[in-house]
Amino acid sequence: MSNLSTLLTEAVNQTIYYWRLPETYDILLLIYKSLPAIMTPLVCIVNAPYGRFSGQFSSPLSLKVTFSGRWSWCLMEAVSPAVFLTSVWLCSPSPSLLNLSMSQMVLTSLWVVHYVNRSIVYSWRAPSIAPIHLLVSVSAACFNILNGYVNGVWVARHHDLDLNPNLTMTVWRWVGVGIFATGFGLNLYHDSILFDLRKSKKKESKDSNPEKTHDYSIPFGGLYRYVSCPNYLSELIEWTGFMIAAWPSTPAMVFVLSTAANLIPRAWRTHAWYKHQFPDYPADRKAVIPFVL
Repeated sequence: MSNLSTLLTEAVNQTIYYWRLPETYDILLLIYKSLPAIMTPLVCIVNAPYGRFSGQFSSPLSLKVTFSGRWSWCLMEAVSPAVFLTSVWLCSPSPSLLNLSMSQMVLTSLWVVHYVNRSIVYSWRAPSIAPIHLLVSVSAACFNILNGYVNGVWVARHHDLDLNPNLTMTVWRWVGVGIFATGFGLNLYHDSILFDLRKSKKKESKDSNPEKTHDYSIPFGGLYRYVSCPNYLSELIEWTGFMIAAWPSTPAMVFVLSTAANLIPRAWRTHAWYKHQFPDYPADRKAVIPFVL
């Protein structure tokens, strides 16, 4: 038993050592920077098999393994705040998360609030979540681990942001927080529109056909007047605000690019799907950016 305890202690100490090692951050940041260039063509070619595209992915090299959408979504999103908080805790000069600088506290709070909503609140509020393919669960979890690590370490190592005497920079950071809050509120609002629509459509489908568990309708209200995917637009607004608040964080900049590389092609495909499914779909509605795309 003592040998097992010694091995576990050594494993934990080694993990902490490499977690804090500057070279670890440098290598993972280099990998992280390459993701937008990799993701853009990949997402343009392949529909990630979740949501309305669940079950559409097939390959001779892939197993058709899916898991509960609710639990898969919750777990693959929850790893991000867990890794972010661990990185801030282990890599910050402060011995406690309670002794962080104001900027560190604000940036950490923004990150945790977003991902608590995405992993727990969203999973609880959603009337249903389609099964998620194993490949999506694993790739999303890996991205979220990497994303949480590089952003968390950057925040941990920049406790001196509050010492910047430049008033313009201080105001700029709070503008970023405001933009993030706007995107977060829009995300909640448009999620609610989809959830209410899904509940009513599910009830209508069951009343007409008890074997039918879900269906889709054209959403209206809010930014749906202008775009097919306002929730994706809202998320882009959120992380643009975070990038401004965290300036000049390289990981935050890359995160915005990664988010755009993932969500814009998916929004375009979702927009095309809506137009194909509904002949009366609003012709003036764009995919994700009002009046543009």
